[in-house]
Amino acid sequence: QVLVIMLKRFHSGRLKNGALVRFPLHGLDLTPFVIAHQQTSSAATAEEPPVYDLYAVTNHFGSLHGGHYTAYAKNHTDGEWYLYDDGSTRKVSEDEIVTPAAYVLFYERRDVVARREAARKRGGGGGASGGGA
Repeated sequence: QVLVIMLKRFHSGRLKNGALVRFPLHGLDLTPFVIAHQQTSSAATAEEPPVYDLYAVTNHFGSLHGGHYTAYAKNHTDGEWYLYDDGSTRKVSEDEIVTPAAYVLFYERRDVVARREAARKRGGGGGASGGGA
């Protein structure tokens, strides 16, 4: 229920590709790429579409031989994005998340998040049976 995408940032010649890759923070819809979902024609038997929302990004600065990592992560309690950089943490806006330093993207399937939130509201927590990540 988690989708991890690693961007190919290093070429065989050990040069880093610093191109900006634009990726969605919300609503990454993989329906056209999921065969089982495409073949389901009945709404009664169809599962939720495979739509994912970003919840974290690992960033890399530097080269193949050395560098520095930071991360952006969305706090599931307050819904805000934060930058984690060694010993410092600060709140950031969504428009700061997509950068040329993005290296690994972490998405969570939207229907899993909805079930976890519903269970939490019912007092069921967010453990393994509630679909927690």
